[in-house]
Amino acid sequence: ALRNYPTAEQSFRSFVEDVKTRALQAYEHQDYPFEELVEKLNVKRDMSRNPLFDTMFTLQTTEEGELQLTNLSFRPYGLEQTPAKFDLTLEASEEEAGIQFGLQYATALYQRETVERMTRHFIRLAEAVAANPDVKLGEIELITAEESEQIL
Repeated sequence: ALRNYPTAEQSFRSFVEDVKTRALQAYEHQDYPFEELVEKLNVKRDMSRNPLFDTMFTLQTTEEGELQLTNLSFRPYGLEQTPAKFDLTLEASEEEAGIQFGLQYATALYQRETVERMTRHFIRLAEAVAANPDVKLGEIELITAEESEQIL
């Protein structure tokens, strides 16, 4: 579990560097037993919730093409959807044409329309930082003009 502390004044580039630093530091402790960590943190346990985090991000960088060995062949096998283990899980995988994203969510907590709106916000975020990686986080507009009007 990683915790990051973005600020409105921080640039996206700077935030990514902070996340990278935290992730590299976390790798040093990746073998620490999860249950022991939860116990040492003295987190109140609720069997319906994960004790440390509610959202997850995964990046798959492995090649998923067919692999041939002597008398043996491996090829990708599509997985069926399973119930969400966390409130939100954003999955990214490298493909030939770019990065493909998938968002899995707990239907007991989120409606489809809410997740679709969050997806549109994510796309706006990606477009904004691709256009200017030095944009300040507080200056990124996630909602559309129509959404802003609807909120007002």
